[in-house]
Amino acid sequence: MNKIENLIAKTKKEFDAKENEAIKCYISFLREVSKHYLKLGAKVFFHENKVVHYGEGGFGRLVIEHEKDESDLFDDYHFQIKFLSKAHETILNGYIKITLKNLTAIRYSL
Repeated sequence: MNKIENLIAKTKKEFDAKENEAIKCYISFLREVSKHYLKLGAKVFFHENKVVHYGEGGFGRLVIEHEKDESDLFDDYHFQIKFLSKAHETILNGYIKITLKNLTAIRYSL
């Protein structure tokens, strides 16, 4: 391999490792948020992003049925977390109902 090929291989390896680390971090965040609200008695639903790269479309979306809209707590992360007092079936099309037993259903696959 020449110098540029080595550089490309090294960069790809490092970038892929960092990308996987970011995915694990954010999915863990979504799971912990879900767990928190489930323990408060809220209903939580998740829709995995299977369409575009997370950099374009996020990792997936949470819908949390909760009496208060707490999206302000999440600052820039709120676009992937929606609070509704009651989620209608049409909104939840394609979503999975999350429970404390199936938190691993919150995932992102490259």
